[in-house]
Amino acid sequence: MEELLQQSVNTAESVSLHTKSTLEAVNKMGAKHISAAVSLVRNACDNNMQHDNEINSARLTAEEAVVKNSGDLIEQFDVMSAQEQECITGVVDMAKIHANTLEALREDHSSQTASIEHKSRETFQQFYRDYEPSGTTPLKCDPDVPSKGTIDSLRSLPMEQLVEEFRENNSYESSNEKEMKPSLIPRSPFSQLN
Repeated sequence: MEELLQQSVNTAESVSLHTKSTLEAVNKMGAKHISAAVSLVRNACDNNMQHDNEINSARLTAEEAVVKNSGDLIEQFDVMSAQEQECITGVVDMAKIHANTLEALREDHSSQTASIEHKSRETFQQFYRDYEPSGTTPLKCDPDVPSKGTIDSLRSLPMEQLVEEFRENNSYESSNEKEMKPSLIPRSPFSQLN
């Protein structure tokens, strides 16, 4: 029994030593794991801090760019607004000038119209009055103009009949007495078309 007890004590001591060494190994592994985790957490925190700094820097840069660009944009809008205002003022001024020109033209036209009416009244009163015979004026002669029926009847007659009528109404020398020159030979006044 003593041997068993001794074996038991030896086993207990070896188990105790093994437990101690296992515990130390576990503690070492735990410390390594904890230090690795602490290192990883520290790296993550550093990365987060760096990322925050970069974001803040980018945000500040963006804000400055927005402020600068909006200022430039506002200046450009102000310049464009001033230019548009100048253009509008120019258009309004030109419209006023055109309106004044048209008004002057209308007044000139009215005065010239009145002058023309006055001159025409004077002219008609002086030169084109109703005729009052003075006794020295020759009598008016109406020209003997053939009527339309006469003209139509002359058109419808054949050429031979016109020549005979002409000979009856005008004295005609016989061709036996003298030979007529070719330029004096009577010819028809109209030539037929087609």
